Amino acid sequence: MKAVIFSCSLKNGKYSTTMAWSELMVQRFKDAGVESNIVNLKDYDYEATTSGDDLHDQMAHAYDADYILFAAPINMGHTTFSCKNLVDRFTNANTNAKENGIDIFKDKIYEYVTFGAHIEGFEENGEPIVRTYNKQFGEWNNHHGYLRNKLSFIDNLNMNDLAMGTFHPDDPTAPTFDQIEDSDEAKEMCDRIVQGFKNKNTTAKLPACSKEKFLEMFESDDTNAFGRGMTLSTDNLSQDTVQQHIDFVNKNVVNSGHRIIVFICMKERCIKMDRYDLARLYYVQQFGIIRRTKVWKDTDGRDVQNKGHCTGNYAPIGY
Repeated sequence: MKAVIFSCSLKNGKYSTTMAWSELMVQRFKDAGVESNIVNLKDYDYEATTSGDDLHDQMAHAYDADYILFAAPINMGHTTFSCKNLVDRFTNANTNAKENGIDIFKDKIYEYVTFGAHIEGFEENGEPIVRTYNKQFGEWNNHHGYLRNKLSFIDNLNMNDLAMGTFHPDDPTAPTFDQIEDSDEAKEMCDRIVQGFKNKNTTAKLPACSKEKFLEMFESDDTNAFGRGMTLSTDNLSQDTVQQHIDFVNKNVVNSGHRIIVFICMKERCIKMDRYDLARLYYVQQFGIIRRTKVWKDTDGRDVQNKGHCTGNYAPIGY
């Protein structure tokens, strides 16, 4: 049996809790006799590629995979922008495959795991936050309910409690990225996933097409496919293009929580290029939504009161 893990963190791998857990998951799979590998989205600048789709070839890992895992941190109460784009890629492939009369995901099984402070990922009674799809408030919803809806064409383990707390000032006993391999909670969750996949007792057959045809299904000619309309390539960063991009996002992304995530992604891109002047423009947008408005609409339409703890910690000050 074979598994592929998509790590959807915004951080570099060596500092990412999501990536650290993914590496632990590989080891637990190995202990159970399951071959696995990780595709770390941070390694591929596919959201704004101008010279081809950098992530496309990595989809080949799903061709002969029995199990597919999506691992993503909680990002302002939502899944990450990169994870959202990855899910779009899978739904696009399924649509193309159906048009070609191929079921490319037959007998495959997927699951979704989230990481973040317990206070963000869990209700007061300890139950994980699992909000269901609500089209009224925009199609990009959060966490397990979102993936259940978007990936309904792939079987899943129906484990809605796969959410793990990680270090936060309000959750100081939760593990940091370098403590994941020794975390009993992390190991227990990995083993439950392994057992859940094995209990399905299903081995996926190879799709009724070549690997090349399989990869072809993941292609998209849409100008805005997989985030390309919401990001800028690193060689196209300037005062003018950033302002045009901000205007585009504010006009086309209705949900304020989603806008924040896009602005955070782009702010980090600017910081990586030492363009703190441009990062500040995105921070102003982010700050305006979180701090000045005091309240923003959550994915399920509820008003969320801002407590002020999600502002300064994202400032691109460079200290």
